[in-house]
Amino acid sequence: MGKRSSSVSNSKKERRMKRKKLEQRKRLEKNKKHIDAKPALEKEKFPYDYNKPIYKFFEKEEYADALLCGNVHLGTLNVYRAYEDVEQGDSEEAYETYLGNSIVGSSSDPKVAEQLRRCGIRIEGCNNVVVSNARNVWSLPDAYVFCTSTEYSPENMSEKIGTKHCVKIKDPEKFFNIVSRKINSISAIHEAAMGKVIYRDRHYTGLEKPPGPIGFVKPAIPYEKQKEFRFLWRMQGPNKLEPFQISCPEIIELCERMA
Repeated sequence: MGKRSSSVSNSKKERRMKRKKLEQRKRLEKNKKHIDAKPALEKEKFPYDYNKPIYKFFEKEEYADALLCGNVHLGTLNVYRAYEDVEQGDSEEAYETYLGNSIVGSSSDPKVAEQLRRCGIRIEGCNNVVVSNARNVWSLPDAYVFCTSTEYSPENMSEKIGTKHCVKIKDPEKFFNIVSRKINSISAIHEAAMGKVIYRDRHYTGLEKPPGPIGFVKPAIPYEKQKEFRFLWRMQGPNKLEPFQISCPEIIELCERMA
């Protein structure tokens, strides 16, 4: 009797495991379909279909060789936030700050209501609203990042980024799709995007337009000369990410050594 009971129990466990694997496979397929779709972002600021070459600079030749062999090293936002070199790192990477310096009026006024919303404040039925020195900060907890440039200009890169070694990526969109599918096969992606970095202040106030998509805005000084083109992947689940390298042999044909 003991053996028969154990056999039945093992059979139930196997069935549960099969159902779990099937559900995981369905979720992965759903996410892969999402990756193939264009992100819902402002196209004029975020040209997903950017079709010009981009350039990846390296500090060491061995790093350039790795990319030419199809090995893509992915950094993370938190790593870039921690770099001490000001041109390589950015402590406010993927942050956006709204300043509600002076908001006065009725909560029924759409302009007042919008400024309150941006401050993270909800007030209804109040005719005498007075808010000053409010501050609201949005940020991406962490994400994988791959940074390149739209220009082959070694003189505009810092020594830490690299000036002596460079690889041209001929088709950014194809590169993005290949790498995204590979990442997604390892761990499910929540959201993925690519595009030029926008150089402007990450702080805004009143009814000013937001600076741009979070993760794709940096101050002009000292970054604008880098002409960055960025790939970014937000993952599902916990945001404890570590830089890692993935193998994508399909990108080899897209890469060409510049230096």
